[in-house]
Amino acid sequence: NRKYKNRMKEIFELVEELSKKLGRPINDLDDVRDSMAALGKIRSKEIEIDMVIGPIEDSYAMLNKYELPLLKEEAEIVDTLRYAWEKVLSQGSQVQSHLVEIQPKFKRTLLENVCTFRSEV
Repeated sequence: NRKYKNRMKEIFELVEELSKKLGRPINDLDDVRDSMAALGKIRSKEIEIDMVIGPIEDSYAMLNKYELPLLKEEAEIVDTLRYAWEKVLSQGSQVQSHLVEIQPKFKRTLLENVCTFRSEV
């Protein structure tokens, strides 16, 4: 149970971190970079997390079924873990769509700045 408890906490912390990063407004290239890094982290961890959430839920369901002692905090986390992960995946898709929408604006600004830089140098 300790193995799943630790794994569950790791996933929940990752979900919270990614949610915060994806929730930030995108105003400049640094924000774009941060959002892209968060999207990359989601993609790199997606299969692993999807494979682990089921066994974690099963483990806690078995503990509950046999009425073994379980911390209320752990029960709440395991109950919301899949929902939180799916919410981050959805949030990631929204951010990715938003990046596609704002890409031309940032590209235009970048090209203008490069032209200005060339003329000054």
